[in-house]
Amino acid sequence: MIIKLTNFKILSATALLTLGVTILVIKRRRNRYNSSKNKLVLIHYKDAYSKCPSRSIELIQLETWLRISGIRYDLNLINSRFYSYHNKPKIVLHGITLSGIDEAVNYLERVYGKDLSDCLNRIEKSIARSFLVFNKDSLAKSILIFRYLFGSQEDIQLTWTEFVPSKEEVSETIELDLMAMQDFLKYKKFLFGETPTANDAALFGVLSQIFCLNNSKIESLNKQKFPFLFRYFENLKSIYWKDWEDRCR
Repeated sequence: MIIKLTNFKILSATALLTLGVTILVIKRRRNRYNSSKNKLVLIHYKDAYSKCPSRSIELIQLETWLRISGIRYDLNLINSRFYSYHNKPKIVLHGITLSGIDEAVNYLERVYGKDLSDCLNRIEKSIARSFLVFNKDSLAKSILIFRYLFGSQEDIQLTWTEFVPSKEEVSETIELDLMAMQDFLKYKKFLFGETPTANDAALFGVLSQIFCLNNSKIESLNKQKFPFLFRYFENLKSIYWKDWEDRCR
C-alpha cells in the first residue's frame, strides 16, 4: 500500500512537472511570436554602392525619418537581379505590410504617436508641405531622370516612351531646385531651426543621391556649388547615420 502511494506521488509529480514545462515552452514561443509580430521590419532590395547605402531615395528618406523619430527597426535587404526603381521600400508591423514612404510614415505616425511637425506653427506647416511636394515632385524626379538616362553603366537603364528631356534641361532643373533650397537653408542646423522634421528626412534622401555620385567630377562640382547643402547633409549623416560606411559596399 505504501509502495503504491509512493508510486502515485511520483507519477503525479512527474505529470505536474511535465505540464509546467509544457506551459513554460508554450508561453515562451507565444512571447517570441508576439515579439516578432510587433517588431518593425523594413524590407528593400540590396542596392548599396561605394558611397551610399542605397540608390533608393525613398529608402534613405524612410530610414532617416525612423532614426530622427527614435523608432527601432530591423532591416531586411534582399539580393535580387530583378530590382528596379519601381520597387518601393516596405514596412511590416503587427502583421500589416505597407509600401512606399507616404503610406508607411502616415501609419507609423498613428501607431507610435510620432508627428515630427508638432514643433511647427501653422505657417511653418504650410511651408513644410510645400517643401515635401517640391522634394518629391520636382527635385527627386529630376535626379531619377538624370541618373537613369545619363548615369553610369551601373545604374539601371530605363526605356522612356514619352517625354524625354535633354541632359541640359534636367541639369538646369536640378540646379535651380537645389539653389532655392540652399537659399532657404543657409546656416540652419535643420530646415526649420534646431528641431528636425519629416522635411529633413525627405531632403536628406534626395541629397544622398547628389553628394554620393559615382562620378567624382560631378560630385565635386555639386559640393562647390552648394556648400550649405553639403554641410547640412554631412551634419545629418553624422547624427543619424553612424553606420553609413558599413552599409556601403
